[in-house]
Amino acid sequence: MPTDVPDRSSGGCGRTADPNTYYCTWNYNDTCVDANPCDVGNTRDVLTDEFAQNVANELNNRWGYKPFVILGVWSRGKVEFNRPIIEGTLQQPESLYSYQGYHSFISETVDRIYQNVGTGLLIDFHGHAASVGE
Repeated sequence: MPTDVPDRSSGGCGRTADPNTYYCTWNYNDTCVDANPCDVGNTRDVLTDEFAQNVANELNNRWGYKPFVILGVWSRGKVEFNRPIIEGTLQQPESLYSYQGYHSFISETVDRIYQNVGTGLLIDFHGHAASVGE
C-alpha cells in the first residue's frame, strides 16, 4: 500500500444545494472549512482475513472444495471496498486504482467460476466495531 495515500478520516464534506438537498462531496482534498464533515465510517475489520482463510481451509478439508479467497489488504482508513466508489475512495487516485482492481478481480473470478463450474457461492466477510459482549 502506498504511504502517501491520505486517510479517509476527512474528505467528505456535507453541503446543501437547496433547503431540501444535502449531499457529501466525498473528495479527499475538500478541506470542508465551510460545512460539516461527513462520516466516512472507518471502523476496523479485525481478523477478518484470518477468518476467511480459516473458512476456506475448512471447506477444503471437510468437502474438498477449493475456494478462491480475495482479500482487500488496504486499510479501511485508506479505501473502503464495500461502499460506492466515490465514497469508498474519496476520489483519491491511488485508492480509485486499488478499488477498481479489487472489484475487477472479483468480477473476473466470478466469470471464471461460471465458465468452469457453472455455479458458485460468494461470501463477503466483514468485521464489526462492537466490543466483546455486545
